[in-house]
Amino acid sequence: MKKTITALFVLLATIYGAFGQESHRRLRVALYPYVPEKAELFLTVIQEYRRVHPEVDLDIVDLTDTYYDQGLPQALNGGLVVDPVDVAEVDTVFLRDLVDNHLISELPADRLDDSGPYLPIASAASRLDGRVFGVPHWACGDFLLFRRDDPDAPKLKQAKTLKQVEEIFGHPADEKQALMTDLMGKSGLGEMYLHRLLDEYQTVDEALKHLQPTDQPSVKAVRRLFDLCPGNFDHYIRFHTFGQFYAKEFSHRKTRAIISYSEGLHDVLDEYLHGAAVKEPAVGHIYDYDATQGVYVPASANDIDAIGAPLGDSGEKMLGWVDALCVRKGLDAQATSDALEFIRFYTSEEFNRKLLVPAPGDAPRYLLPARESLYNDAAVTACAPLYPTFLEIMKAAVSVTAPNLNANLRAIGKSINKDLPSPE
Repeated sequence: MKKTITALFVLLATIYGAFGQESHRRLRVALYPYVPEKAELFLTVIQEYRRVHPEVDLDIVDLTDTYYDQGLPQALNGGLVVDPVDVAEVDTVFLRDLVDNHLISELPADRLDDSGPYLPIASAASRLDGRVFGVPHWACGDFLLFRRDDPDAPKLKQAKTLKQVEEIFGHPADEKQALMTDLMGKSGLGEMYLHRLLDEYQTVDEALKHLQPTDQPSVKAVRRLFDLCPGNFDHYIRFHTFGQFYAKEFSHRKTRAIISYSEGLHDVLDEYLHGAAVKEPAVGHIYDYDATQGVYVPASANDIDAIGAPLGDSGEKMLGWVDALCVRKGLDAQATSDALEFIRFYTSEEFNRKLLVPAPGDAPRYLLPARESLYNDAAVTACAPLYPTFLEIMKAAVSVTAPNLNANLRAIGKSINKDLPSPE
């Protein structure tokens, strides 16, 4: 009897192996790598996608070390990895180059509905020459974060120019009275330089005409920011490399304000939740958690506010950036279908709510979604109440793409970086 059962099991297993197993397809994607809690985010993507699409083996290619050093275009053309990626989350600073070099495909027009729930900057940045090349996912830009109990909070809330910010901060004697920001590295400095150009010339076309390191007012604008913090702390390789110093100083009230992407709030709040002493008057009381009901509750008095970072004197013109999901050119029909389905899943309102609402005890990522609806979503704002503030700022933001823009901005940033002194 035992032999009969064993033989039957072997027979059934053979039949299942021959006819019953689903054939798995492979999909390789390169997601934007500079996100808070990246490993957890990537794992969530894999697990959730496998749950709804068990027939697809999803591989995430991590481009953290090379994304802005030609890693993204190389991943699309196979120059960096053995197999090129099928889907890439593209910072649209690259969009013109990727289209001109025939690395990404035009997408069906219905993938980006003009009346859809996207930020204006997100819809605009995903198009080129009237054609859709990506589905927007994240947006970002430079914000000035300050304490609501700062004596100059009403003035900061209304500040539109760098000159006004300088008048508020004056000439601080130490970093506790200062405005801190990371002024090291090529990409960040290049972006700040372009932000100032846009503020000065007000249109993208005019700003790009002056995109050269000899535009001294824009170089000086970065230096003026640098002078708002004594001790050269804004230009220090260790703080730049490890990335959380400025946010943590702000959380511990060791500086008055910081300039950062919205994601910097994740580090501020994480430090408040996990690094501040019990009775320390730290900054970051954004939300409370009601364990009895398992829901987030907005704090009675949110202690942080934000404005678009003023980087010029002509009236703030917000420069933003967009990450959009693009499909590699040359995929066959099945691979294209799989790629578009992944994009639908990854950019959906439902899945992004999952990424934006943290687990109990964790800080929200504070990534800026491309979808407008999430900025006033009750589940999101319960633990991240600054989203409506960011929405109003980003509604007026503009983005830029142009041939070789990433390389040009990094070259300019490298030039500026050499001229800023570092701590002794």
